[in-house]
Amino acid sequence: MKKNYLLLALLGFIYVNIYGQFNNASLTLVTEKNLNTSFWNAYADKINLTANEKKEFINSHHRQFLIPNTTIQKQFNLSTQNNTMAGPCVNIDFENGNLSGWNTSCGFHPIFNPLGCCPNPGGQQTIMTGTTLDPAGGFPIVAPGGNFSLRLGNNLTGGEADRIEQTFLVNLNNCNFKYRYAVVFQDPGHISSQQPAFQVEMLDSLGLQIPCTYYNVTAGGSIPGFFNSPNLAGVVFKPWSDVVVDLTNYIGQNVTIRFTTFDCALGGHYGYAYIDGSCLSFIPGYSDSVCNGSSKAFCAPTGFGTYTWNGPGIVNSQNLCINASNPGIYTCQTTLYTGCSGPQFTYTLSNYPNPIASFNSQSANACSTQFTFSNSSTISSGFISNYSWNFNNTTTVTLQNPTFNFPGTGTYSINLTAISNHSCTSSNSQTLTISPYPVASFSAPSLCENSVINFTNNSSILSGSITNYTWDFGGGNQSGLIHPNYT
Repeated sequence: MKKNYLLLALLGFIYVNIYGQFNNASLTLVTEKNLNTSFWNAYADKINLTANEKKEFINSHHRQFLIPNTTIQKQFNLSTQNNTMAGPCVNIDFENGNLSGWNTSCGFHPIFNPLGCCPNPGGQQTIMTGTTLDPAGGFPIVAPGGNFSLRLGNNLTGGEADRIEQTFLVNLNNCNFKYRYAVVFQDPGHISSQQPAFQVEMLDSLGLQIPCTYYNVTAGGSIPGFFNSPNLAGVVFKPWSDVVVDLTNYIGQNVTIRFTTFDCALGGHYGYAYIDGSCLSFIPGYSDSVCNGSSKAFCAPTGFGTYTWNGPGIVNSQNLCINASNPGIYTCQTTLYTGCSGPQFTYTLSNYPNPIASFNSQSANACSTQFTFSNSSTISSGFISNYSWNFNNTTTVTLQNPTFNFPGTGTYSINLTAISNHSCTSSNSQTLTISPYPVASFSAPSLCENSVINFTNNSSILSGSITNYTWDFGGGNQSGLIHPNYT
């Protein structure tokens, strides 16, 4: 820790001595021809670079010689700017196809050059569009869902730093700030402070860091989600990721969002990032209703580090979304990527009742093919708005109490679906059998008058059995026998 403090003090001393000489005046920067190699060698020794680190450092300064007659400009006073009420966030997603609303600047990794970041206007801020994929990571150069994004930095080396920032007035409509980023780094394996890096800062109206918003991503760091490039050796990348910042505590104040990319501190390795963003109102949750027995997917906003859900039947679920089926209140506690506690979201689920489908059928007799169906469906609240009858999976009828003619004898399935005003459904199925009519037939011998005649019953039926017979011989004479005789 003592060594780190000494290094910071040394950097500050060198910066003051170099930058102070040229404050309020133009600085004619050196060219390759008059590069003060002895100064940079001494500087490398002062910051305790190893032999290999020193070699990369000096070679990078030789490659990155500065252009003559370039004037170093002092950075604007952020606290002064932020004390003037700014407008709402503008072109935060770069969908204007330009850099309107943003301030750009550039400079150096502060270890590579004590002038640091970022005293110069301009820099490597490039609007990206189209369907091209990043050559290292293979991810889209434009954030999904948009037409434009920004690339900050490039794949050239030289210890450079590039920055873009915007100051806006926080209100109810933009206090849910979300930025999306993807990064590509060469990973030389330097110590963390020397690695290529991507840095995000959010500053309040006094220019102070807003708590829990500082975010620093470096090559080889512990940030999850990095992959080795399948195309370029020694390069790592992180595809598009979302980060949310809750600015509700800063409504009515100016805040500044600042993005910065750094090449490695020794100048020999690059780093760049893609950026997109949005300013939206903060929605702490919502309520919804589903039919009893159904489920609802509740999803918290993307862009937080962790999620913890609790509610009826849900205990400490760590997913972005849950499937809720029991009525009640569900909460999702978030943490930010910085490790700080994030906002809690609350979702309420209610159930709509399902209808109870019910009916009965009537016909003239068991052999009739025409049936009338009486609908007796009910619902506890709301109302039943539609009915759907299905007869033997062939015919659909939407009347409340239909009459239907079946094609003939047989067993048929009847299904009734009742549909509520909230589209909740319930079904009831029954079967009915239509029996065939029997075919009456008999025979009798020819005999003399007053003889006893034995009748032979030849009646038949296609299915089932004949259970009763009624013979009528006239004159009020009847018989219920199967094979009667009569004189």
